[in-house]
Amino acid sequence: RAIINKAIHESFSSTYDPVRAVGMPIRASDKCRREADCIEFTKYMEQLQDAFPMYDMKWVVLTSEDEKILHARDEYEEGNDVDFDFIANRHDVAQGSGAYGNLPRNKKNYTKEDVVASTLSAWAFQLKTGHSFLNLCSNFHVLIQYSINYGCSMASRHTTKEQNVTCNLGKKRQIVKMSAKI
Repeated sequence: RAIINKAIHESFSSTYDPVRAVGMPIRASDKCRREADCIEFTKYMEQLQDAFPMYDMKWVVLTSEDEKILHARDEYEEGNDVDFDFIANRHDVAQGSGAYGNLPRNKKNYTKEDVVASTLSAWAFQLKTGHSFLNLCSNFHVLIQYSINYGCSMASRHTTKEQNVTCNLGKKRQIVKMSAKI
């Protein structure tokens, strides 16, 4: 719990307001290779800006187990004039998989506890937003959706709108935009 609280304390400023924040968890890495089409980070940002009036948003809370996504965020900020700030866990393991056993060689110094703390921190980060942008291609996104639906987030009410996405669940392809109103 202390690790998660430290990550939150170091990442969220005292001026943070969940009403003006949208969560964007991106499951990539092994998810792209097997269960969903890989989407470039800039495409995620286009979809996010189409779904939410970004002039109302001050923060995008980004979590991902894929280091490439976290680096793409930096490139996006450098190459685009944005009116919002990204919040990400500076201590994220970015293990590249949902499974500890698949840690890349350069991440072998992390323990199972580190990976669990990183995953739980990502979940906690996403529950601190007033709005969420989920594609439900991963069980992690479904967990976030259930948590919001059952009142375990900063939001007290929410609405759901379905849109098209590149999620391959058999022949079903979907994206869900959850806009949680506080």
